[in-house]
Amino acid sequence: TITEMKTKAAMARITKDAYLAVGDESDRGIVTYSVGQNVSVCLRHDVSNPNSYVDDAWKCYFRGAADDLLACHVPPQSVPVQSAGTCNGVGATGSAQLLLELDPARNIFYQVAENPSGQLEYVEISLTGIFDQAVAEHPINNPTYTITTQISPPGHSL
Repeated sequence: TITEMKTKAAMARITKDAYLAVGDESDRGIVTYSVGQNVSVCLRHDVSNPNSYVDDAWKCYFRGAADDLLACHVPPQSVPVQSAGTCNGVGATGSAQLLLELDPARNIFYQVAENPSGQLEYVEISLTGIFDQAVAEHPINNPTYTITTQISPPGHSL
């Protein structure tokens, strides 16, 4: 039950941030990174001026070697998040929050889908939480819980 609740809470937060993402085809506002064990997705949110991306904020989700899913708010120059150190930067915009302990057997937690013309279709998030990362998955003693969703941000224009 604990693993299920944590996974659902993490998914609710990511879904909300993905739904609020703003951009267009030339500047999507969805930036991904995947090198080795370091994987992240960053989502741009409008702050005050809908006619400009200059003042927008970024909400990022990072998974590194520890297989923990971190939420971080980073300045634009830190996008995409490439390390836990970037996610744990200085100040209010660089603080990380542990959302979920992910199943080490599953690395990528997102997919950005495009139509044949290269336009954004949706962002798919798939989280698999595990009770204890140090122990092999077991349905009773160490359960996992998987939840997947697809989000089509309405703040994206063609």
